[in-house]
Amino acid sequence: NYKIKYNEDNKLIAQIDEYLDDTFMLFSSYGINTQDLQKWRKSGNRLFRCFVNATRANPVSLSC
Repeated sequence: NYKIKYNEDNKLIAQIDEYLDDTFMLFSSYGINTQDLQKWRKSGNRLFRCFVNATRANPVSLSC
């Protein structure tokens, strides 16, 4: 429902979905392998960059 209503957020939603999927895959098994850990870290970094870029584009005013 959110994806349909807020079409402009598709890239962010896709990054969040990917990060959540990678997190599940990493922590749902009994052991952690290097490949899954690296994939999880990369998707987390991409998601973090989405938030950084959004903040730069729309800075929050610090004045009250």
